[in-house]
Amino acid sequence: MSEQQRDDARQGWMLRVFDLFGNPLEWSYASRALLIISTTIFFQFLFVVEARNRTTPLEITRDLDAVRWFVDWGRHLPWYPLLLISFWLRKYKPDARWFLWLTCVYWYFTIAVSGWFYAPIDAALWISMVGVTLVLMVIVEWWVVGAGLVLFFVLYEAGPVLSLYGYETYAPFYSAARSMAPALQVNWWNELYLMVLMLTMVIVFAYMIDRWRLREQGLAEANVELTRLTSALEASQQQLEHRVEERTEELRQANHELQEEVAKRQVIESALRFTEYSVENAADSIFWIGEDGKITSVNAQACNALGYAREELIGATVDKFSPRWDGTNWENLWKRMEEYGSLTFQTIHQRKDGSKFPVEIKQSFLIFDETPYLCAFVRDLTERKQVEEDRLRLERKLLESQKLESLGVLAGGIAHDFNNMLMTILGNASLTLLDLPPDAPSYQYVKAVETAARRAADLTQQLLAYSGRSAVLQDAVSLNELTREMADLLQVSIGKSVQLAFEFDPDLPAVHADATQIRQVVMNLIVNASEAIGEERGDIVLRTSKAHLGSDDLTRLRVGQGLDEGDYVKLEVRDTGSGMDQATLERLFDPFFTTKFAGRGLGLAATLGIVKSHRGGLQVSTQRGGGSCFEVYLPVFSATDAEAHERRRETKPTPEAPAGEATRGPVAVVDDETDVRIATRELLARLGYEVLLFESGARLVQYLRDHRKGQLPVFALLDMTMPDWSGPETFKALLHECPDLPVILMSGYAEEDTLSQFGSHRPAGFLQKPFGMQQLKAAIARWIEPADSLQT
Repeated sequence: MSEQQRDDARQGWMLRVFDLFGNPLEWSYASRALLIISTTIFFQFLFVVEARNRTTPLEITRDLDAVRWFVDWGRHLPWYPLLLISFWLRKYKPDARWFLWLTCVYWYFTIAVSGWFYAPIDAALWISMVGVTLVLMVIVEWWVVGAGLVLFFVLYEAGPVLSLYGYETYAPFYSAARSMAPALQVNWWNELYLMVLMLTMVIVFAYMIDRWRLREQGLAEANVELTRLTSALEASQQQLEHRVEERTEELRQANHELQEEVAKRQVIESALRFTEYSVENAADSIFWIGEDGKITSVNAQACNALGYAREELIGATVDKFSPRWDGTNWENLWKRMEEYGSLTFQTIHQRKDGSKFPVEIKQSFLIFDETPYLCAFVRDLTERKQVEEDRLRLERKLLESQKLESLGVLAGGIAHDFNNMLMTILGNASLTLLDLPPDAPSYQYVKAVETAARRAADLTQQLLAYSGRSAVLQDAVSLNELTREMADLLQVSIGKSVQLAFEFDPDLPAVHADATQIRQVVMNLIVNASEAIGEERGDIVLRTSKAHLGSDDLTRLRVGQGLDEGDYVKLEVRDTGSGMDQATLERLFDPFFTTKFAGRGLGLAATLGIVKSHRGGLQVSTQRGGGSCFEVYLPVFSATDAEAHERRRETKPTPEAPAGEATRGPVAVVDDETDVRIATRELLARLGYEVLLFESGARLVQYLRDHRKGQLPVFALLDMTMPDWSGPETFKALLHECPDLPVILMSGYAEEDTLSQFGSHRPAGFLQKPFGMQQLKAAIARWIEPADSLQT
């Protein structure tokens, strides 16, 4: 059998023993002590069996009483089965420690009784040895203590054994051995006892030596294993630290990437919130619409514009607010969007309350999450349409104003030239009538020529009125009083089936106007209203009132752009006639325009010019079949107007007439028209004046320079419009050469418009072309000398 096999067999035997009793190394210290004591008592048991034949002072006999038997047998024999029971309970009943303590108490009790019968020293020795053993078992390993006890008991028990063979003197504890077994006999029991004792000693020492070797080997193997485990642990620790570092770096990198991702997400979320805020608060309505025409998303402006709650729009179809896009129309629109991608158009939307408003839609075809949508931006065009309408209205007004201005310039030019021609006709007709007796056959013909010329002159006055250049003699005029004075005349000027009513504001302020021209305005408006009613029955209402015009009111006026905001007097003429369409309204104030018959005249055109010359406003409102309303706004006569009017009166020159024949001195006539110069010369000659004719202002100035010491003209008649030197330029030169020379200005234009070009130094008087003898005589009488001094 090899050493390895013996070790394996030995270890197998030990394992079987350990399986029965358990591993003593895992026992408690009390269990270890019991094991040692039980072995010792086993030896004592063998000795007691052999010692029954000894002879002592207390010799054992068959009639030994119970006490003596208890001392011999109770001190050894019951002890061993009690220990076996204790070992069994230790292994299989760990909680039965009470039995082990009971066994120890029993053993001490037997030792005490044995000491009483045999020797107190022996009992004391046993008790001391057990106490020391228990203490050592607590301090050191159990096998060390066990080895010492075995050696002690062997030496203790060797005395009686050696004494059997006559060698008691070599036995340890000789005296004790002699006292316990003085005369032992050698028999087979003693031989058996000796063999068992020696065999026990061999087994115990072999087991102790094997345990020592196994312990050392186990310690070496444990050291090797510990070293290996330590190295493995260190390697594992290093690997773990390296792995931890790698994981830490990976975590750091992951954390960095996560932070970058979080930062990106924060930027994206911020951009998303900004986009959502921008969409939600956009000025335009925004709709997301699916292929089925149902709305999937809207912003706040869409809800506000349509008057619906968001929940009412989500899931609804677009024909809810745009009836145009129902069924087939929506399908066609979707196909067009798929084809073109985007589309812009205008349509009408309907609010929840039923009101409609124009919109402009810009929509795009988009695919989001593999789902097609129409994204529509809807803009309310109400304000834009209103702005466009206002712009178009202003453009029409501007075009009309430019047209009227052009016509006014044309009319003024025609009136001026026509007045020059009428001047020749009317002047010569007046001279002819002076030479003919009233009963002459040609007198009536010449009279007719003069009358026609005067009517033509009235027509030119209307042309001047239309152009805004008629003579205006403005003063404080009560519109109520002026209209009351015209009531009868107005009544006979309208149709018999027309009723005329007046509504006057009793607190109406005066206006700054020319009474004659305002009468013409009233007459023209009443006659026009009567003609609009025609032969049908109808009503005309003339109403006066106060009005305050703001900036918005001024922009709505047909005439009146550029007026100042403030208080005005309104003259309103309303009729129940047929009304006018837009085309008629646009041409209403054109000269000679009428819907009745050709050649109507300049009634409303003159009205327009008069209102413009008075710095007033005019508005016309009409409805086809519902009549028309004309509103004239005239400026209120203020204290400033009264002071300016008084200053003009005071600044007009009134030169004194020369006495005697000096009043018949030469008169200078300056005009670029030859016929006008000749006619004027003849008229002045009939009044007894010597006449000097000049075709330009430069020739008159030169004449004055050449005849400074001679007889100078008494006064001068100066034409306003001439090709070389104009009237203002000539007048300025005359003031320099001859400041005392009175000058009467002649012009086919209106007085106020003409004199406004002269500034603070104005001519002595104004004579409106065309004029005859009576007009010339009245002008000279007013500005130069009394009328009774003039001859005709």
